[in-house]
Order: sequence, then structure tokens, then C-alpha cells
Amino acid sequence: MSLTIMQGVVVGALALAVPAGGYWLGQMSSTDVRFLRGTDTASVAGAVTGDAAHDYRVKAEAGQLLEVALAGSPQVGFDVLAPGSDRAIGTGSGGQAWRGTVSDAGAYTIRVHHQDDSAAKGSDRFDLKVSRRDPADG
Repeated sequence: MSLTIMQGVVVGALALAVPAGGYWLGQMSSTDVRFLRGTDTASVAGAVTGDAAHDYRVKAEAGQLLEVALAGSPQVGFDVLAPGSDRAIGTGSGGQAWRGTVSDAGAYTIRVHHQDDSAAKGSDRFDLKVSRRDPADG
């Protein structure tokens, strides 16, 4: 194999290994958000350290209202990703909330991460609150 072809193979492999948002696969963990029977809100406490991100998956039906609130350091942010996609449909940071009606049924991902590289040197705690409701429930 020539050097140019080998370089192309290496670049292609790296492109597949790094998901959108620039987070290395080894630096991401994930958790399913679980709602207690009869409730529409769940809360999770966590911490983000360095440039690692944590994914929280929440199942929603098309047309449901999804609300995500993050309390904690303003250096911690979140992205709401559509099912099977790295396309953010919403964003927020410590002290901010996002609210939207989801268009597709499936598992939505809430990716919690440091906002910028300067914050990524430390560890910051956060509280994540996720609500999922039918539109009629307001």
C-alpha cells in the first residue's frame, strides 16, 4: 500500500472514531433516564471531569414535550440530540433549561459536557432534571 493510501485509511479511521462534538468514544459514558411509575420527571446528580462527556438517554413519543434543566456550574452545558443523530435540537448550560416538542419517537440523548477547553481541566458537579409529558398535560 502506498503512503498516500495508508494516510487516507488512517484519517478515515480517525474520522469514524471521533463523534460530532469532538468527544472521544473512550471519554463518554451513558445512562438511561428512568421515570418512576406515575411520574413524568426524573432527576440525576453527576459530575463532568475534564473533556469527558456523559450521555443520558430518555425515551419519548412523537409529539411529547421534553424539558431539560441543568443546575450547577455555568461551565457545564448540555446538548439534546435527536434519536440516532449527533444533530443538536436544543442546548443549555448551568442554570438554563431547554423545552421542546419532539417530532420523532425514540431515545433522545442529553449530552452533558464542559462548555469550553478552559473549564475542561477540572471537575464540576451538576443536577439534571428531565421531564417528559404529553402536550395535553401541559
